[in-house]
Amino acid sequence: MISHDFIILALCVALAQACQTQSPQGGPAGDAGTEDDAGTDATVPCSGGECPTPGYASWPMPNEPESAIRPTAYRIDGEVVVDEVTGLIWQREIDEQTRATAEAIAYCDSLILQGRDDWRLPERIELVSLMLPGSSPAIDSEAFPDTPADYFRTATYAANSDERSWSVYFGSALVIVGSALSTSTYARCVTGEMVRLDPQFEIMESVALDRGTELVWRRDVQTASSQSEAVDICDMIDSPPFRLPTVKELLTIVDDTSASPAIDESIFSVGDSLTFWTSTTTGQNVRLVDFSQGATADASSPDNHAVRCVR
Repeated sequence: MISHDFIILALCVALAQACQTQSPQGGPAGDAGTEDDAGTDATVPCSGGECPTPGYASWPMPNEPESAIRPTAYRIDGEVVVDEVTGLIWQREIDEQTRATAEAIAYCDSLILQGRDDWRLPERIELVSLMLPGSSPAIDSEAFPDTPADYFRTATYAANSDERSWSVYFGSALVIVGSALSTSTYARCVTGEMVRLDPQFEIMESVALDRGTELVWRRDVQTASSQSEAVDICDMIDSPPFRLPTVKELLTIVDDTSASPAIDESIFSVGDSLTFWTSTTTGQNVRLVDFSQGATADASSPDNHAVRCVR
């Protein structure tokens, strides 16, 4: 029998606008707004550094080019690259100088490129959208030539320290938190409207629909001792089937304003383990997301990690 949750969910996916009023560690060491009235349902534009949001995406998360689900798609336009999945516009070739976080923010704010002066340092989830795990550098080399396999700044500071900020390591597509004062990290600037969705998630009994990414998440959590076991757990849930998320998809539900856990517990349950399996592999390693802060890591040996399924 088709569940009540599934009927509601199907309607929400098909008629997303009509549903908008419904309420609701590993890796290399590196450097790594506006307030709404309560009860409103709004999309609120804000500028970089002035919008203290959890860092959720307001667009679908692109996966690898060969993926059957939301593959990357870029259009090169002179000195910029247009991401045709997210709508973001990126600086194509970077400045060779490395910078601390505040310096990188100032650099992007002052950048004038291809007639535009609205550039900013990307938020963490925006820079994550460029990652191509399994490549080195872990980015589309045609769209973004000569990108160092190195650390790149984001404008997102750690939830528990204004002296630490997030970077993406494009040597192996790792997301790490480190000193905001270190000057050894590159910057790639971005432009495009930042939108805060309110609410971000449509909550049902067993699932939550992310209105930005259009992904449907299981709210419960299970445990598996291997990636293959995690895949089997998701495959056996409900119809239509769930699956194990990619690392980039799982990073879309990290709450940048929280730590231990870095997730909204009013929406998602957590268990004893805060490290979660993903379907992403890099070489012989399986990529994990650690929800104690939201960093990524590699599973170095068989161990129990949490499973959250998506469709």
